Amino acid sequence: MSLNRRIALGVAAISILIPALVWSGAVRTVPDPRAREILTQFEKKEGFVPKPLKLMGHRADLLGGFMTYGKGIFDGGPLSEKERSLVALSAAVALKSPDCIRAHSGRARRAGAGEDEVVQTLLIAGLISHTSPLHVAYEAAGIGQQPADGK
Repeated sequence: MSLNRRIALGVAAISILIPALVWSGAVRTVPDPRAREILTQFEKKEGFVPKPLKLMGHRADLLGGFMTYGKGIFDGGPLSEKERSLVALSAAVALKSPDCIRAHSGRARRAGAGEDEVVQTLLIAGLISHTSPLHVAYEAAGIGQQPADGK
């Protein structure tokens, strides 16, 4: 096969795969019907499908396991649904995940969190996530530690 033909096939593959993973209609392109059903239900509930779930949708066993794991953690426990959603929102902010921020802020609001509670959660998460690199840097740089030579 000629180089030009291989390039053309590569471009064609990219033009098919990238939209399948990124565009909002990606659920239709998931080959496994079990994964398609999971993503369709998620989209009905949340209004969109986050990119990581779209990617996992190409492996139904992985997607199903991930969703079961998440449901097991989110359902029940000592925290209320609103509190669980605010904790998840805080983690999403710290991890800088726009899709997760969107999903968990929506869940928090549906669970009864007011705008002031969502804003406070965002601010606290932002504050804490900005100090974490300083903690790591302090220890890694050996600040405040006795030099190895004792001087």
